[in-house]
Amino acid sequence: ELGPHHLTPPRSPELSGLYRKEFKENKEPSPKVKRKRSVKISSVALEPVQWQNDSLQIITSASDLKSMDEFLLKKMNELDNEDSKKDTLVDVVFKKALKEFRQNIFSFYSSALAVSNSTSSR
Repeated sequence: ELGPHHLTPPRSPELSGLYRKEFKENKEPSPKVKRKRSVKISSVALEPVQWQNDSLQIITSASDLKSMDEFLLKKMNELDNEDSKKDTLVDVVFKKALKEFRQNIFSFYSSALAVSNSTSSR
């Protein structure tokens, strides 16, 4: 006979399935499970690099945002046109992050331009 400490409250079947799914997704892999490694990380000799421009750049206007957007677009195009090598996983992640960052800059620029236009028309 089971004591009162073994009883659990009834659960909705939808919730219990959802709970198990979340638990599975968040569960750490067992140390006994062997994982295949699909990414090789090669050793790279890092050399110190001097900044090309040491002055502090602060974006203070819509034109600064536009310049930043144009600069990022140019750099993204340069990276996309490099045919000398196949993109590594790091390259793919960097390009994706750069694209998202540029989209954010473009959104800021669009917002700043809208605010600028609405205040100048008053």
